[in-house]
Amino acid sequence: MQFHDVIVYPLTATRAFASSRPSSSGSSLILIQVPPYWKNKTGFKLVPTKFGQKSLQNFMVAYSCCSDTKKTRVVSVDRVENESLWRTYQLRRDIIKKTCAAHRIQTLSTAGTAQPAISKAELSTDINEFHLFHGTSWKNARVICEHGFDERVASLSGLYGAGTYFAVNSCKSHQYSQKQRDSSNFVVLVCRVVMGSPYCTSTQHNQQRRPPDNPATPGRPFDSIFAQKGKANGGQQRHNEYVVFDRQQVYPEYIVQYTV
Repeated sequence: MQFHDVIVYPLTATRAFASSRPSSSGSSLILIQVPPYWKNKTGFKLVPTKFGQKSLQNFMVAYSCCSDTKKTRVVSVDRVENESLWRTYQLRRDIIKKTCAAHRIQTLSTAGTAQPAISKAELSTDINEFHLFHGTSWKNARVICEHGFDERVASLSGLYGAGTYFAVNSCKSHQYSQKQRDSSNFVVLVCRVVMGSPYCTSTQHNQQRRPPDNPATPGRPFDSIFAQKGKANGGQQRHNEYVVFDRQQVYPEYIVQYTV
């Protein structure tokens, strides 16, 4: 059995945020670093940024299929610099990458997952890693960005189980967004989400706490559930939805304030 030594390195100029290499003892070292463009190497901070703001606004409008979000205007973007969440996300991402490399997985790149140019850190499309929206309140957004999502409080009555739901269409997430107190601004999170090997469903999965078992990995379920527009829920699905059941598969990267 091989063991992994988790080492957190300081800021460097490397592009590899999570990589593996053998050590002299034969164990595998997973080198986890925060992105080189972060201003804070440790702890949790929200950093106002203009990078990607125009691209994000264009993306929210272009991929909105509802009239109420066709006039979206991004007011502000805060980048989430949370070393603890980033470390656990990258570690989980690395494990999923190794697992998926052992068998063929369903790629979702042709299922309406066009991506905005909003991050300097590359996405791993080979394991279905995407930037996706999650609508919420400002209060919940702050809690999520500091402590992460918590699937333990997810509702079993959810259409696809007690997971955390994401969308590529801003209008879908807008349904769950709330205005700030004494403000006309709505809030949405833009998250990195690793779908890994997804279960592409055609039905419902309420009352379930995890995806169905994966025949390619006996004893282990799929990494996520993907509900495709026009196919899932007996063909009644109106938007693509991405559902994960493990908080470590999500990194909340931006808090976006916007008006419609």
